[in-house]
Amino acid sequence: MSDSVLPDPARRAPSSANTAPPDRAPGSSRFGDDLRNLAVELLLELACIAAVYLPTALIGRAVILYLHSQGERAAIVPIDGFLNPAYYIEDIQSFFWVAGLCLLPGLWISRRLLLRQALIAGFLFVTVVLYVAGVNYYATYEVQFGWNHLLKWEGTGEMLTSIRAETPWIAIYTMLGAGALLVAWTFATARLLARRRAATLASASSEEHLGVWPGGVRLMALSLVLLPAPYAGMPYQHFGSPEEHGADFDAAYRRDIERTLHTNVLNQLVFTFGGGKNPDAYDLITPDGKRFLSTRPFQFRFETDSLAWLAKVRAAERAAGENPDGVNSDATPDAKSVEGAPTIIAPVSFPVRGKKYNIVLYFFESTTARYLEETVAAYPPMPDETANQNSESATGVPAEPKPDPTVTSEAGAASGDSQDAPQPAAELPVTPTWHRLAEHALVGRNHYVQAPLSINALFNIFTSAYALPADRWAATDYPDIPLVSLSEILHERGYRTGIFHTGTFDYAGQGKFLKHRKFDVMHDAGTGLRVAPYTEEINWGIDDRALIAPSVNFARASKAQGQPFFLTAMPVAPHHPYDVPGPEFELYKIDPDNDEFPDRWKRAFAKYKNALYYSDYVLGEFIKAFEHAGLAEDTIFIVYADHGEAFGQHRGNYNHPFYVYEENVHVPFLIYNQTLFPESIEYTGVSRHVDILPTVLDMLGLIAARDPRHEGRSLLAGGPPQMATFYTSWRNRLAGLRDGRWKYIYNLETGREELYDLRKDPAETRDVADAALKDRYRNYIFELTVYQRKFFEKVLNRSIDWSATQEKDEGPVRPNRSGESSDPTAAPTTPAPAAPPASEPAP
Repeated sequence: MSDSVLPDPARRAPSSANTAPPDRAPGSSRFGDDLRNLAVELLLELACIAAVYLPTALIGRAVILYLHSQGERAAIVPIDGFLNPAYYIEDIQSFFWVAGLCLLPGLWISRRLLLRQALIAGFLFVTVVLYVAGVNYYATYEVQFGWNHLLKWEGTGEMLTSIRAETPWIAIYTMLGAGALLVAWTFATARLLARRRAATLASASSEEHLGVWPGGVRLMALSLVLLPAPYAGMPYQHFGSPEEHGADFDAAYRRDIERTLHTNVLNQLVFTFGGGKNPDAYDLITPDGKRFLSTRPFQFRFETDSLAWLAKVRAAERAAGENPDGVNSDATPDAKSVEGAPTIIAPVSFPVRGKKYNIVLYFFESTTARYLEETVAAYPPMPDETANQNSESATGVPAEPKPDPTVTSEAGAASGDSQDAPQPAAELPVTPTWHRLAEHALVGRNHYVQAPLSINALFNIFTSAYALPADRWAATDYPDIPLVSLSEILHERGYRTGIFHTGTFDYAGQGKFLKHRKFDVMHDAGTGLRVAPYTEEINWGIDDRALIAPSVNFARASKAQGQPFFLTAMPVAPHHPYDVPGPEFELYKIDPDNDEFPDRWKRAFAKYKNALYYSDYVLGEFIKAFEHAGLAEDTIFIVYADHGEAFGQHRGNYNHPFYVYEENVHVPFLIYNQTLFPESIEYTGVSRHVDILPTVLDMLGLIAARDPRHEGRSLLAGGPPQMATFYTSWRNRLAGLRDGRWKYIYNLETGREELYDLRKDPAETRDVADAALKDRYRNYIFELTVYQRKFFEKVLNRSIDWSATQEKDEGPVRPNRSGESSDPTAAPTTPAPAAPPASEPAP
């Protein structure tokens, strides 16, 4: 890099041979003058660095504080909390070690000022990017940005995809503006320091003498400014004990928020890098402080029969004089006991099993089951040209006219009210397509995800396996995991397989997982779907209507080749930020000053309902396109949400991956075909994502083709009611289950447990004090957690470091001490009675 912008004195120091020392003031010394000049230069550099870093840090902190002064957290951070200087102490303190790092180039680059300032500007730009990304991340997920989140993505492609999807334009413009300003800062500060250097050189006796001191002074200054660094890292060395976090949830919640609000973004990253790994963090600790040790023999397919149902069976046995002591009360009962058991799930009547139906899986995004019941007074007008273009682009058939929602209801017209008086319009569903499809579908009213994250839903559904019970994802860490997927089974039986996604497969390692699943065609927003007119960037991808034409064309091509097809459609709406492509989908006009939406939760939920209405419309057009093309009669559409979405129903619960409350894990589900289901059939039991694979195989007469390691059961088969279990690890490691009327949640880090009676308390607001029931469910969660760990170790034929934030399939990381067979194809054995848990003192 050229230093031509610098004045000559800064580039050519006068030598001692031809330059006389300048006159000195009485009492001064050459050493003192040199030291004073270098100190002034050092302070000037610190001021230049501070002019960039401190505004970035302090403004970023103010933004985070302002965000927390809204809604329910206003009690923790008052509206004027961003004026409290106490919140800015760590940001100011972090300036010293940041400045020290910036001064490092001066140890080796003492004369080339432009190059040195360019390097400092680059470092400062990285800090600005981290701040903007950290603030935006916190605004999106309400959790501090750290390495444990960075390491969830494997490789640059996934991170860039995530950044592109997560970062709003205001943040992008901020970073671009910062980059332009830092270029100007580089030249301006280099010129300013060059002038100071010229004065320093003029007062020095020799260039050689001058060259000794900059490095020495900088090294001394660097050691001083880095002294506070260990103190900066102290807040991240202790997360808190169960006593500190579990006893009083409100107090623990307040402490966590306060700790976050005082935390500097860069400190959080720098001083937790490679740290935070606790080998004992994944121990299961019982309430009496003992380590839980399972004595249950391992077998694939963990028993999920309802514990509440088993209790009824045992009660019936005792009433009949059998098993009076309730021995093995959690064990699977024999066939005689099951035959007359209460609440047995009847088999679903399915007309023709074994036919080669076409199968369509439709991943409907981010929708909680109860949101389907949301209503609106009127739909926005749909432009005729838009509707026609939408339908004709996919099928060549004009779209059906949209009904006028302002027409009075039949009930109102038939009443004795005066026809001259205006009649109120009936409340209209936000999701009319879901309601229409439910009239000819098997509808699961109690369907649950196993882990509320898209990549986990993809893994659960395709492999019928539980998610990795750790702070990472099986599909990302083990994309070629040897589990037989639904697409592989059908591909091997002559199905043409395809998957279309209006986002990108790069995100979260989806593509790496899917490429091992025998798909004939894979298209996303970057490889085939971005075709006019649906090329607009929206949410995490492009307009979801881009799915329709390629899906129908894929189905037509399969039919022309004489093959049945298996198609997976993955739209991206209504994922946050809940945008819609046009005013025709705006049920609500979002205005921050509108009293109708006084806080961010209501504004966000109104915006979400716009996106939900748009997504429901796309689903309707998708299925209509198949119907108009004559492809629907032999096609079974399986539609479900990959996870729910939260809007502050519980404290701190926003987005989807943080908790396992109903709004996170209870999702809509249906299997649609007008011919096979001439009327609606309600599935009365609990169903799960892992049940989809065996249900599809059962409909196709291929149930014998399932892998012995598939966890799910066919929803057509009937039998004992089952439980759904769930897990998340984004903010806390939470595990839970739904068992009939009961919902249980256990915090694996703090030991806090919650029990809700959903029949009386569907909003999960009153923790039921039933110690015996909590003990039973906690024991089941512990047994399931141990089973899931063993499951992955056996399937992968290796041991796994469960406390790691990222795992690579590079051989064993610790000896396999289980002493059990590692054969992943071992058939399941007869279920053994559950033994009481063994325990030993915790370390």
